[in-house]
Amino acid sequence: EIAALRRDAENMFGQHLFSTDALASYGTSGKFDPSKDRTVLKLQQWKNQGLGNWDTRKQFAARMSDLRADLSRNLNRPGLVQGDAVTKYGEGSTEISYTRFGPGAYLKRHVDEHHEELKGTAGWSQPTRRSLSWLIYLNDKDWNADRDGGCLRCFERNSPPTAPVGARSNGDLQIGWLKGVLNDPYDRPVFLDGARPGDFHCAMYIDVATPGKKEYITKDFNANPILYNSGSEWLF
Repeated sequence: EIAALRRDAENMFGQHLFSTDALASYGTSGKFDPSKDRTVLKLQQWKNQGLGNWDTRKQFAARMSDLRADLSRNLNRPGLVQGDAVTKYGEGSTEISYTRFGPGAYLKRHVDEHHEELKGTAGWSQPTRRSLSWLIYLNDKDWNADRDGGCLRCFERNSPPTAPVGARSNGDLQIGWLKGVLNDPYDRPVFLDGARPGDFHCAMYIDVATPGKKEYITKDFNANPILYNSGSEWLF
């Protein structure tokens, strides 16, 4: 299955169906080089049944649909298999794309956008969000990390989290970490409560010693997507 997906990706790259996104780093000159940059077969092309080997992609989409159902059960996230979650992105109903990096290209350390709509003017108007990311490498069988590169580097926490991470069953999404300090050395997951009463509907909180008990670390405020776009994974 991996080999078939790789052939499909290679064929469509050869047909110039990939587009350059100019997000990769590949040197210190600062000059854009499309031959080295990251190129992507975007979702609209990926789910186009008239392009490439649709049967191969459809088979893979069915696998991702099964994975979505498993995650919904095991993470207690029923919303993963309801409404737009199972129809918005077509077969497999997830953001799927082929990505190719040129020689020496890589993405710097980053946090995925939780809401795709933040890239445009729609703000948080859609009931969809990114909360789980996945990657499948379509490498050759003789791929060697020392020789070929292409590894994914993950930055683990220095200590186990003090509370469950990711998202809450009530829809609250983890948006960052409260960095440990001398008298509290643990990195604590920070969640956004977007349903506060009154005129200001948002506030950030952490869990304290009592399971499920919230400790709010900000005053209530109005939602503004620029707060996320301009931030990082750390909250000070």
